[in-house]
Amino acid sequence: LEETWEEWDRSTLPSLGADVLLTGRDQDATAVMAWVQASPAVMSIQAEAPEEGMAFLYAAISQLPPAYRQAYLSSCVVADDTATARDLVGVASHLHVVLVDPDPGLAGRLAADGHHVFSIYGSSLSAGSVQTLARPLTHDLEDALKRAGLDEQGAHQAARGAGRSITVLRRLMPAGPVREA
Repeated sequence: LEETWEEWDRSTLPSLGADVLLTGRDQDATAVMAWVQASPAVMSIQAEAPEEGMAFLYAAISQLPPAYRQAYLSSCVVADDTATARDLVGVASHLHVVLVDPDPGLAGRLAADGHHVFSIYGSSLSAGSVQTLARPLTHDLEDALKRAGLDEQGAHQAARGAGRSITVLRRLMPAGPVREA
């Protein structure tokens, strides 16, 4: 998860940082804290993009005191595909497994095996019980961007242009050349 965060955080200029990602998402972060401290279970969230969901998980955990933060982050594993996730069934160490758009049966199997499972779904999810990441208010996003290093005008333009979307904001502030889809 830390490697995924580093890549996400370095993808914009200036770096958005955890503060921007957590803006307006206190309830979502509180839910993550309850999940990491509870018995193994599946927590399902919907984000505009899977990368945003992973970055949000890191940002929420990063709020913890250093010893706790390191303990949780050291047990986080991003399973990029189904085969990798299946390989984690039966692993003796209890992990915090991050899955993108997982099969619900596999996520449940991992949780039953003693792992905490953070299931991330993109914006195309149409059914199921998931927690949708809140979108920050434009004014709050603008304030967070100022704290991240943008001047007042740049923060104002970026916050307005993003339309309350962290994923769109990230596209508006690339650290390097971007491929057209």
